[in-house]
Amino acid sequence: MNRFVVCLATLVCFTAPAIAGETAKQAFEEAFYLEKAEREFAKAAAHYEKILTEHTTERVIVAKAALRLALCQEALTLCDKARATFKRVVKEFPSQAARAKEGLARLESPRCKCKLGKRPKAKKRPKAKKHPEAKRRPEAKKRPEAKKPVQSGLDKRLDRMVTLNFPATPLGEVIAFSQDVSGANLYFELALEDLEVNLRVRAVKLRAALDLVAKLNKLTFTTIHGVGVMATPKHIAELKAQTWPTAKGTKEAPDKAIFNRLQSQLVTLNFDTTPFDEGIDFLRDITGINYVITADALKQIHNRGAVISLRLRGVTLDTALRLITGSNGLVYRLGDGVVVIERSAASKAKAKAKAKAKAKAKAKAKAKAKAGADAELRRPR
Repeated sequence: MNRFVVCLATLVCFTAPAIAGETAKQAFEEAFYLEKAEREFAKAAAHYEKILTEHTTERVIVAKAALRLALCQEALTLCDKARATFKRVVKEFPSQAARAKEGLARLESPRCKCKLGKRPKAKKRPKAKKHPEAKRRPEAKKRPEAKKPVQSGLDKRLDRMVTLNFPATPLGEVIAFSQDVSGANLYFELALEDLEVNLRVRAVKLRAALDLVAKLNKLTFTTIHGVGVMATPKHIAELKAQTWPTAKGTKEAPDKAIFNRLQSQLVTLNFDTTPFDEGIDFLRDITGINYVITADALKQIHNRGAVISLRLRGVTLDTALRLITGSNGLVYRLGDGVVVIERSAASKAKAKAKAKAKAKAKAKAKAKAKAGADAELRRPR
């Protein structure tokens, strides 16, 4: 078994409560789903207030609920209520005091959406009287200020200046080195791991260098799910065409809880040609989420000898699963409180076309053999 090192960082941590606190945990998960997935801050705030009044013994969950309540009130621009709730969190719940203090600082900031108080209106100065014979100059049109695009963390890392010297180097090593020097999350199609790259550049942006590698080898470099992807155009089209679970499509309570964890739980993965089923077993152990592989998908995995080669740092579990399944012609969905891994529509269509072509070739060969046998019988002796 290949060795792999995984560090797990959880953005939203749900502790394992006792049996008595199970109701409080479920209520918090429901409120968190309304806040993050549905963006219903008012409804979420009502749920958090209910937790504060009905589950006072669950200190850990109550502390989190109080902080989330203050954040919802801040989002609804209920300044006074948000300020009072933040102060309560600082006073009663030391574990959440740091984030509460940050919230209080935001409320005092001049950029805050909340109005800290009515300011006196400035007195208008009387306009200077113009001479009746003075010529009126046309007012110059103000040019709209160009808005600077907001760069994501991946964009900033790809814009770093690098110097690369790769004489006849496998693509897998090029991508690994680029990850090490920039800290960017990069992914490449496994079939291209041994592709030979010859590149020598000095003081260029990493994005430009990777684009050059892609063009020289008739590949495409783009970003998908917040990860830089180097692959063939066909593979990238397959990744973009696949459908994944969404907040609106997830209606059952167990599936909502898993959906929230997939969107919030951050993982760091380092898989080096790890068998697919072993990688899924490892994810099951570190996340506590159950994964089910359908019979068709399992057959395809064994026939292909599917493996996982992936190095990602601080990405959501949803992003990791999309790349792990998508790189092997699979997709995942949520059902009955588990993650179901199955064959993608493109993979099914490809297998169907292949089976049809095989049957056609077999029928053609059979007809040819029969025609040859008939001709042999008709030959005079």
